[in-house]
Amino acid sequence: MPAATDALSTDMLDALIHLKLNPGRSAKLSPVRKRLQNDKASVHEMVLLLSDAHFSEQVDPETAMGLVYNEDIAKRRLERIRDVVIRYKDLRKSAYPLRKLTVAMLGDMLSGCIHEELEITNQSTTPVALVNLAYILHEMFLGLASEFESLEIVVIPGNHPRLTQKPRFKQKTTVNFEYILGHFIAALARDRYTVQVPKDMVYVHKVFEWRIGMTHGDGVKSNSWGGVPFYGIRQRRDAVQALLRHLGQPQLDYLTMGHFHQPTVLEGTDCTVIMNGAVKGGDEYSIGTRLASQDPVQFLLTFHEKHGVTDYSRINLRGVI
Repeated sequence: MPAATDALSTDMLDALIHLKLNPGRSAKLSPVRKRLQNDKASVHEMVLLLSDAHFSEQVDPETAMGLVYNEDIAKRRLERIRDVVIRYKDLRKSAYPLRKLTVAMLGDMLSGCIHEELEITNQSTTPVALVNLAYILHEMFLGLASEFESLEIVVIPGNHPRLTQKPRFKQKTTVNFEYILGHFIAALARDRYTVQVPKDMVYVHKVFEWRIGMTHGDGVKSNSWGGVPFYGIRQRRDAVQALLRHLGQPQLDYLTMGHFHQPTVLEGTDCTVIMNGAVKGGDEYSIGTRLASQDPVQFLLTFHEKHGVTDYSRINLRGVI
């Protein structure tokens, strides 16, 4: 032990002598960069992922271990999302300008009635829920449009509001109540904000030059871990990229989806998958099948022209009941 101590002392002495003989080689951090003024900062854009509100579904606290959900809660959560987006925008405007907000509605905003239990327990019939939700969303979008230079809504239909009992691929996105919902909102919008209701199974939206694939996420077949089929999602991402290459089209930089109700980011070398959470949160199904309940979370993404996504903000709606 004394020999080891002597060796350590000798090493420390040698290091001190080296620093004294070479003062100019000591490590120094570069000086702190001055904060950029707003007029010199790069313009950013935001993308709000909005999905899986399942509007008109009711979650009974007596059978869902205290979880509760209904149309009024859905409305309050959408209002909270609007307010939080505006708050984030206000907090960041001193650092950089935010010129545009895109709202990617990634499906299942309506509960629909493809399952008998939903048809029995939904608070309203699907046509009535569609009309009510259209007006709620329109008011939400008017509030956002007043804060951003430009607001664009993209409506991607989910699987719950489809008009057929069984899934189909022919006219998959148009035989769907959310296709009607999107056009209803577009009629309300007039020229105050823009609305896109694409028919593509995977719609490609551009933020700056970044290509974002938007899809609901149903159709991914695989065993899941914790409710997320990681292998199936990676396989779907790789298949989309291969299809685009085959068709001679540019690759995706990001692939966004809802459906799984669990906010998750899967980084990739060429394409990152961003799965949104659910406005609804947990319910009898998640408890009955997995004894699980995820917080109701939505993603707000911030994009830089050169760097892509620079921020993932989680809007947690758990306390809004």
